Amino acid sequence: MLRPCARGGEASTSTSGGSTTGAGECVIADVPDTLGFVYSKSIDLGDIDTIQASYYNIDAQEIVFFSYFGAGRRFSLDGQALGDVTAPADALPKLDGASYDQVGGVALLITQDCRLVEADPVTLQPLKTIQLDVAEFKIGVCAGVAIGVDGNMYVISWQTEEMVTMTRDGQTELARVNLAALDLARPDGISLIAGSENFLVLSSAKQQAAILAPDGAVVVPPGPVGQMSPPLKGGMIVNSDAILTVCGNGHAWVCDEYGTKCHDFVPEDGDKDACACTIPQ
Repeated sequence: MLRPCARGGEASTSTSGGSTTGAGECVIADVPDTLGFVYSKSIDLGDIDTIQASYYNIDAQEIVFFSYFGAGRRFSLDGQALGDVTAPADALPKLDGASYDQVGGVALLITQDCRLVEADPVTLQPLKTIQLDVAEFKIGVCAGVAIGVDGNMYVISWQTEEMVTMTRDGQTELARVNLAALDLARPDGISLIAGSENFLVLSSAKQQAAILAPDGAVVVPPGPVGQMSPPLKGGMIVNSDAILTVCGNGHAWVCDEYGTKCHDFVPEDGDKDACACTIPQ
């Protein structure tokens, strides 16, 4: 049973075709924060390996996974393949992160060279490319991107080991957090947690994950991915990457950085439809 996302005194309820919402703005504080996920199942992408990026298309209710080299595949929420796609040329061959902009209805793909490509989330036709100024922002090897409920963009800088907050247009730096100091050395992925202001962040150095607030405050300390510590328990994941969260049911997915499998983790506090709470307020 899906738990609803409260919206200004009314709740959104799950239906077989998606969700219906009451009037008013989402009251994200009314949705209990997910503080841990438990391994559920794995899917094999077969001919797609070195999985580096993924996003949840909220409008189409589809999950999309990508190889570092650009080959991608669309899936339903239960892990059924829906079709193949290819990342835009501007996002290749160093694709290393993705997200979904619910306001603009576009997929966001980021390269290690810190190019941000906006594309149609189903066809992957390119719409716009923004080159982040690596010299001005003092970033390097971009390895993840997410849009917060504050409407800002959060970029993972692997080389400087930081989470850098920028305006959505990528033109202005707002804040930065030293992730190495939080035991998240060589960060390699970020995703907004469904129904929350918090982010799930990966570290490639120690293969750990943690839950952080937008200002970098530690909500759930780093724990080894795939072991029995939160926030991602079980599954025996060896090299994790391409993290995403699904607001349609609250699940988190993590893929094999050098393999062909992606792994589904369910929220410890139960499934929830919180897509209305991901819209920047």
